[in-house]
Amino acid sequence: MVFGGTLFFRFLLKSGSLGCKSEKELRTFFGKHHCRDQEVIERRIVGTRQAVPAIRDRAVIGAKSAVVKVIAQLIRILVQGIAELDRKIEEEAAAHPDFFIFDSLPGAGPALAPRLLAAFGSQRARYGSATGSPGLQWDRAGD
Repeated sequence: MVFGGTLFFRFLLKSGSLGCKSEKELRTFFGKHHCRDQEVIERRIVGTRQAVPAIRDRAVIGAKSAVVKVIAQLIRILVQGIAELDRKIEEEAAAHPDFFIFDSLPGAGPALAPRLLAAFGSQRARYGSATGSPGLQWDRAGD
Protein backbone atom coordinates (compact mmCIF):
# COMPACT_ATOMS: atom_id res chain seq x y z
CA MET A 1 0.00 0.00 0.00
CA VAL A 2 1.41 3.38 -0.98
CA PHE A 3 -0.58 5.42 1.55
CA GLY A 4 -2.35 4.49 4.74
CA GLY A 5 -6.09 5.11 5.33
CA THR A 6 -6.98 8.75 5.92
CA LEU A 7 -3.66 10.06 4.58
CA PHE A 8 -4.57 8.60 1.20
CA PHE A 9 -7.90 10.47 1.19
CA ARG A 10 -6.24 13.72 2.23
CA PHE A 11 -3.85 13.34 -0.67
CA LEU A 12 -6.65 12.61 -3.13
CA LEU A 13 -8.68 15.55 -1.83
CA LYS A 14 -5.73 17.83 -2.44
CA SER A 15 -4.60 16.48 -5.79
CA GLY A 16 -7.36 14.33 -7.31
CA SER A 17 -4.82 11.70 -8.38
CA LEU A 18 -1.59 9.99 -7.38
CA GLY A 19 0.36 11.11 -10.41
CA CYS A 20 2.10 14.31 -11.52
CA LYS A 21 3.56 15.29 -8.15
CA SER A 22 7.19 16.19 -7.69
CA GLU A 23 9.23 14.54 -4.97
CA LYS A 24 9.40 17.88 -3.17
CA GLU A 25 5.59 18.22 -3.24
CA LEU A 26 5.20 14.70 -1.89
CA ARG A 27 7.72 15.25 0.92
CA THR A 28 6.01 18.53 1.85
CA PHE A 29 2.62 16.83 1.89
CA PHE A 30 3.87 13.99 4.11
CA GLY A 31 5.59 16.43 6.47
CA LYS A 32 2.42 18.52 6.86
CA HIS A 33 0.52 15.35 7.72
CA HIS A 34 2.92 14.21 10.45
CA CYS A 35 4.61 11.44 8.50
CA ARG A 36 8.21 11.61 9.71
CA ASP A 37 9.48 8.08 9.09
CA GLN A 38 11.90 8.50 6.16
CA GLU A 39 11.71 4.84 5.19
CA VAL A 40 7.92 5.04 4.91
CA ILE A 41 8.16 8.30 2.96
CA GLU A 42 10.65 6.74 0.53
CA ARG A 43 8.40 3.71 -0.02
CA ARG A 44 5.46 6.01 -0.70
CA ILE A 45 7.41 8.14 -3.15
CA VAL A 46 8.72 5.07 -4.99
CA GLY A 47 5.22 3.57 -5.08
CA THR A 48 3.80 6.81 -6.45
CA ARG A 49 6.50 6.98 -9.12
CA GLN A 50 5.88 3.37 -10.13
CA ALA A 51 2.15 3.96 -10.63
CA VAL A 52 1.26 3.54 -14.29
CA PRO A 53 -1.49 5.77 -15.66
CA ALA A 54 -4.31 3.81 -17.26
CA ILE A 55 -4.99 6.62 -19.72
CA ARG A 56 -3.35 9.85 -20.87
CA ASP A 57 -6.39 11.75 -22.19
CA ARG A 58 -6.36 15.08 -20.28
CA ALA A 59 -10.13 15.59 -20.58
CA VAL A 60 -10.88 12.19 -19.09
CA ILE A 61 -8.21 12.60 -16.41
CA GLY A 62 -9.58 16.00 -15.43
CA ALA A 63 -13.14 14.74 -15.17
CA LYS A 64 -12.17 11.60 -13.30
CA SER A 65 -9.94 13.57 -10.91
CA ALA A 66 -12.97 15.68 -9.99
CA VAL A 67 -14.99 12.51 -9.38
CA VAL A 68 -12.19 11.06 -7.23
CA LYS A 69 -12.16 14.22 -5.10
CA VAL A 70 -15.92 14.03 -4.55
CA ILE A 71 -15.75 10.34 -3.64
CA ALA A 72 -12.83 10.98 -1.26
CA GLN A 73 -14.87 13.75 0.42
CA LEU A 74 -17.82 11.39 0.82
CA ILE A 75 -15.65 8.65 2.27
CA ARG A 76 -14.03 11.12 4.69
CA ILE A 77 -17.48 12.24 5.87
CA LEU A 78 -18.63 8.63 6.26
CA VAL A 79 -15.50 7.72 8.25
CA GLN A 80 -16.08 10.71 10.55
CA GLY A 81 -19.75 9.76 10.96
CA ILE A 82 -18.93 6.15 11.75
CA ALA A 83 -16.35 7.26 14.33
CA GLU A 84 -18.96 9.50 15.98
CA LEU A 85 -21.50 6.66 16.04
CA ASP A 86 -18.89 4.34 17.54
CA ARG A 87 -18.21 6.90 20.30
CA LYS A 88 -21.92 7.26 21.06
CA ILE A 89 -22.46 3.50 21.11
CA GLU A 90 -19.50 3.08 23.47
CA GLU A 91 -20.80 5.81 25.81
CA GLU A 92 -24.37 4.46 25.86
CA ALA A 93 -23.25 0.87 26.34
CA ALA A 94 -20.84 1.73 29.16
CA ALA A 95 -23.62 3.62 30.97
CA HIS A 96 -26.10 0.73 30.65
CA PRO A 97 -26.64 -1.22 33.90
CA ASP A 98 -26.43 -4.61 32.13
CA PHE A 99 -23.36 -3.84 30.05
CA PHE A 100 -21.07 -5.73 32.43
CA ILE A 101 -22.85 -8.95 31.45
CA PHE A 102 -22.05 -8.58 27.76
CA ASP A 103 -18.60 -7.15 28.42
CA SER A 104 -17.72 -10.23 30.49
CA LEU A 105 -18.56 -12.73 27.74
CA PRO A 106 -15.51 -14.53 26.34
CA GLY A 107 -14.41 -12.90 23.10
CA ALA A 108 -16.73 -9.91 23.51
CA GLY A 109 -14.34 -7.00 23.35
CA PRO A 110 -15.00 -3.29 22.94
CA ALA A 111 -16.46 -3.75 19.45
CA LEU A 112 -18.69 -6.79 20.04
CA ALA A 113 -20.02 -6.26 23.59
CA PRO A 114 -22.09 -3.13 22.76
CA ARG A 115 -23.47 -4.85 19.66
CA LEU A 116 -24.51 -7.87 21.71
CA LEU A 117 -26.29 -5.56 24.15
CA ALA A 118 -28.11 -3.93 21.24
CA ALA A 119 -29.01 -7.30 19.67
CA PHE A 120 -30.38 -8.86 22.87
CA GLY A 121 -31.87 -5.69 24.27
CA SER A 122 -32.10 -4.84 27.92
CA GLN A 123 -35.50 -6.22 28.89
CA ARG A 124 -34.55 -9.33 30.81
CA ALA A 125 -38.21 -10.28 31.33
CA ARG A 126 -38.46 -11.21 27.65
CA TYR A 127 -36.42 -14.32 28.33
CA GLY A 128 -37.47 -16.76 31.02
CA SER A 129 -34.08 -18.49 30.86
CA ALA A 130 -30.93 -18.65 28.80
CA THR A 131 -32.54 -21.35 26.62
CA GLY A 132 -35.30 -18.90 25.72
CA SER A 133 -32.75 -16.36 24.51
CA PRO A 134 -31.98 -16.07 20.81
CA GLY A 135 -28.43 -17.08 20.08
CA LEU A 136 -27.76 -18.74 23.44
CA GLN A 137 -29.10 -22.12 22.41
CA TRP A 138 -26.49 -24.82 22.02
CA ASP A 139 -26.45 -27.36 19.24
CA ARG A 140 -25.45 -30.67 20.74
CA ALA A 141 -24.66 -33.65 18.59
CA GLY A 142 -27.16 -36.43 19.09
CA ASP A 143 -29.98 -34.29 20.47
